[in-house]
Amino acid sequence: MARKKVCVDGRQLQLIWNAMVVSYDVQALERDLLFALDRRLEAIVDLRDDLRNVAFKVLTAAMREGWLEDLLCMFKECIYPEVREVARRTLDQYPEVREVARRTLDQSSLAPQVHGAASARDGSANGDPYLSHLAGQRPFIDRSVLRTHLKDLLSGSPRRVLMITGQRPCGKSYTWFYARQPELLEGMTPVLVDLSEFTDPSLPVDLMSSIAVQLGLPPPTVDKYAQGAAQARYLRDWLVGQLLPRNGDGRWLLVFDSLDHVAQRDETLQLIEYLAGAAIRDRLTGLRVILLGYANRLPIDLLDSVLTEEIKDIGEPELREFFRSLARRVKLAMSDGAIEVAVNDVLRRLPDSREQRLRQLPKVVREVGNTAFGTEVLP
Repeated sequence: MARKKVCVDGRQLQLIWNAMVVSYDVQALERDLLFALDRRLEAIVDLRDDLRNVAFKVLTAAMREGWLEDLLCMFKECIYPEVREVARRTLDQYPEVREVARRTLDQSSLAPQVHGAASARDGSANGDPYLSHLAGQRPFIDRSVLRTHLKDLLSGSPRRVLMITGQRPCGKSYTWFYARQPELLEGMTPVLVDLSEFTDPSLPVDLMSSIAVQLGLPPPTVDKYAQGAAQARYLRDWLVGQLLPRNGDGRWLLVFDSLDHVAQRDETLQLIEYLAGAAIRDRLTGLRVILLGYANRLPIDLLDSVLTEEIKDIGEPELREFFRSLARRVKLAMSDGAIEVAVNDVLRRLPDSREQRLRQLPKVVREVGNTAFGTEVLP
């Protein structure tokens, strides 16, 4: 029987790509392709490229050359739960090709080859911490783009800044609870500056004083008669001058929240932009910056250094995927029908107000999830 070509749209392709980037590393992907499909990764991409580009080029090559089915079948048998699930759902759209892969994908022989790399990267008994369904004690739903971007941002890639936008309220501030998890930071020092906590729009020295206190630095001073832009430049240079001699190999994550909460002083925004520029230009090699609610401008050539995420509302698809993922993580069975009941129960319990829905969502999801599984899966 002639094989039917598997075709995916852009949305499906992004789901596969997200799962690859979050789960694989280049070495594990190289091994799986060789052992399962007899394909050499170096013949497809430059192995020195970062994982995001490697994954994208593998997918586009598979589509262009007609071996996407084989790739999905390989993913369906791999050791990574997220990759297996997205491959299964994609292949289920093509029943006549479910058994199309004639090559033997011996999972028992493949798994030991990649288990060591996966375990080292997982960081916990439940697998890759970037796939966690909790941020601290809060259910963390969807945000697949954030999970991929943060993994990229905190790695050795060229990405240095992440800008997150979305109509208020949308949960941008929850980013902090996710990003500050020690298993993600791996020794990086997180610093949060929430501009909504200032009674009046903050001065540049106010913002830098908040950073200094959290990093254990002496309080900064500025010439109060200098122009705002000059103060901002001086304070950026002051921070670089404080951190570099103390710990040239240090790593710091600066998170600026509520940039869209109230009107900000232009000189304060300039300081934030200068700090982002210091990260991008490697004035502090270990510096990374997350901007929550920043939708203005960065006066620099973005190139590949700046990542962006626009947060959308959480609805049925996101809740459905959350409960599926949770079931896999806690290794408890949950039928599709039970998942639909849980999703509908969450939506029924949420208030109509958009702001109140967002505030109540973690509590409602925790209650419904624990009830659905019959045990405390969400503390």
